[in-house]
Amino acid sequence: MVLEGVLEREPVVLVVGLADSIHTARWLNMARGRGIRFVLFPVYTSSLNPALGEYSLVSTAAELLKVPRDRMAFFDIQSVNAEALAAVEAQVVFEP
Repeated sequence: MVLEGVLEREPVVLVVGLADSIHTARWLNMARGRGIRFVLFPVYTSSLNPALGEYSLVSTAAELLKVPRDRMAFFDIQSVNAEALAAVEAQVVFEP
């Protein structure tokens, strides 16, 4: 596993949220700089709120490890191909 050994040194937090929201930006800015890597996984395709500052686009764990700790990582939702997405969706069963 690419992240093996890294998580013992610094936690990685995946934030699922609205990338264009000022509320998401404020929360992440408040938590940033505490020895935690943050990856923002957008709920939908949008631009990143400018209040987040500099960020690095990532689509793999290896790319995440190259991002400086003080910089936000933003998951590239466009990097997931349609076939992979359809395969995952086919496995999801929703029962109200």
